[in-house]
Amino acid sequence: MKRILWWFVLSAMPMISWGDSSVDWFRLKEITTYPYQASAERVHFIQSAGMQIQTGMDVSEVVDILGPPDEVRILYAPVKTAAEPVGHSYWYVVRRLAPSGSAVERQEQAVRVIFDVNAKVTRVDGIGLLD
Repeated sequence: MKRILWWFVLSAMPMISWGDSSVDWFRLKEITTYPYQASAERVHFIQSAGMQIQTGMDVSEVVDILGPPDEVRILYAPVKTAAEPVGHSYWYVVRRLAPSGSAVERQEQAVRVIFDVNAKVTRVDGIGLLD
């Protein structure tokens, strides 16, 4: 009986250790070095590929097009107290001069992709980018 139990525990370990790979899609990530400026090649890529992202795409489609994001953040419902997470946002940053302040104060340029709790794109924003 103990062997059967150990076999079950050991066979379940890969699921416990790695789990569903989709869990890693929304592992929080942030830029830590400021001022941040993407390379000229990355700027061009973010601006051109960002236009391909469409509402309803899933997270794997976004990563196939834009690659891994520079930042991943939790998105909360807009309420004053006890806000519930309602999704995540991927940030593809072109430039950010400071870690805090308004987008204008940070001189931020980025493409932000908003996902709902089902990992589907609900909105794409170009922040500080010229058309």
